[in-house]
Amino acid sequence: MIYVTQGSESGIGTEIFLKAFLLLEKNLRQNIVYIGNSHNLKQTCDYCGFIFSKISNTLIGVNNHKLNFIPATNSSQIVISALNQALSLCRPSDILITLPANKEDTNGAGYTEYLRNKFNNPFLPMSFKSSMCNLLLLTDHCPLSSVAPTLSKDFICFKLEYAINGFQDFFSKLEKVIFLGVNPHAGENGCLGTEESVFYDAINSLKIQFPNIAFSGPLAADSFFLYEKFDRKSLIVSAYHDQLLPMFKKSFGKIGTNITFGLPFLRMTVDHGTAPDLVGKNQADPSSILFLFNLVRLIYADN
Repeated sequence: MIYVTQGSESGIGTEIFLKAFLLLEKNLRQNIVYIGNSHNLKQTCDYCGFIFSKISNTLIGVNNHKLNFIPATNSSQIVISALNQALSLCRPSDILITLPANKEDTNGAGYTEYLRNKFNNPFLPMSFKSSMCNLLLLTDHCPLSSVAPTLSKDFICFKLEYAINGFQDFFSKLEKVIFLGVNPHAGENGCLGTEESVFYDAINSLKIQFPNIAFSGPLAADSFFLYEKFDRKSLIVSAYHDQLLPMFKKSFGKIGTNITFGLPFLRMTVDHGTAPDLVGKNQADPSSILFLFNLVRLIYADN
């Protein structure tokens, strides 16, 4: 099954989901279970011009298409309630799709941090996939001052193990893994910092664990794309959140998916936020979630 959990009511998550849902083929729609608030679904249908009908407590009609539905048990904490209900239902063959939420709706943490705490696993990686790029953030939602102290050999190896196995299990084999350095010019042989030294130890271990993959780096991030191109058979490893993610979003726009590997099931979401300024205007672009569902099709086709 594909469990979709409601995002912030002050965001565009429900709108982009419904717009995508109506474009999906019947056999994919039948495998989707939406967990959330029926009032939010109706409200969104109303301003998007869709026909809403409540067929039963577990079935919603949207333009005469049937949507499997589970009401969230706690309406005052809709995002966390829907998420926890989905976590109790997900099995290894299932996919969890979380719609965009504000930090205050996830107890002050983003989804990835919440899942790390929930599953007591600080090494769950934040990964991104577009049509032509696979990206792993070694560190994500932390201040720059915490990046270098966080990067130990074990930390890097655990994150890479989850990401490499995840990309290869669900999508395609990887031929290359490329690390970007932390410092300007990747430290320039220690002249601009020695934080890159930990990468060499991690890479040596990873070469043994994954002998069929070529590992390189750490490379200078500022000139990386002068010599390298995005490649669907490569994984680019960014040391921190804003090192490569801006280039990823600039290059691919909304055609990208945020993925959490390392859980008992696959978790995916769009690579954009809640966009509260668009709520109620029927202007939200569903491109990112449509791309996400295309990845779901590929996963289903291989299973």
